[in-house]
Amino acid sequence: MIMPSNILSPSILALDFKSMSEDLTAVSRAGAEWIHVDIMDGSFVPNISFGPPVVKCIKQVIPDVFMDVHLMIQKPESYIEKFYDLGADSITVHYEGVSDLKAAIDLIHSYGIKCGVAISPDTPIGVLDDYLDDIEMVLECLSWLWRKELYSIHTGQT
Repeated sequence: MIMPSNILSPSILALDFKSMSEDLTAVSRAGAEWIHVDIMDGSFVPNISFGPPVVKCIKQVIPDVFMDVHLMIQKPESYIEKFYDLGADSITVHYEGVSDLKAAIDLIHSYGIKCGVAISPDTPIGVLDDYLDDIEMVLECLSWLWRKELYSIHTGQT
C-alpha cells in the first residue's frame, strides 16, 4: 500500500496583490513545495477570484514551485487546456462541476499533468471510489470552511 504524503500547499487566495511578487518569492524561499490557486467564476461558487493572467504571473515569479490550479467553475473542461498552457502542474476539478468526471480526468492527464478531484461537504466521499486509481489527489472541502468562508470569501481577505 502506498502511503499518501502530506504536502503543505499555501493558497494564494488571500494574497496581497500589492506585493504579489515579493510574497510569492518569500513563500517559495520558505520551502513551499506547491502553490494552490483557487479559480472561482461567480457561478459555481458565488464569488470571483482571478483568472489566467494571475496564473501566468505566478508561474513567471516562481517557476519551480508546483502549481495546483483548483477550478471552482462551471464547465471546467473548457479551461483545462488554457491553464495547462499557463503552467499548471496539476488541475483539480469538482466532482459536482463536471458532466463526465472520467472524461475530465482523462483530458487533464492527456496534457501529462496530475489530476485532483474536489468534493463539496455535502457530497459523500464514496462517490469517488471508482476514480481513486485514476487521480493523484482528493481535495475535500471542509463543511465549516465551505459554508462560512468559501461562499463568502473574497480575494485579499485573510
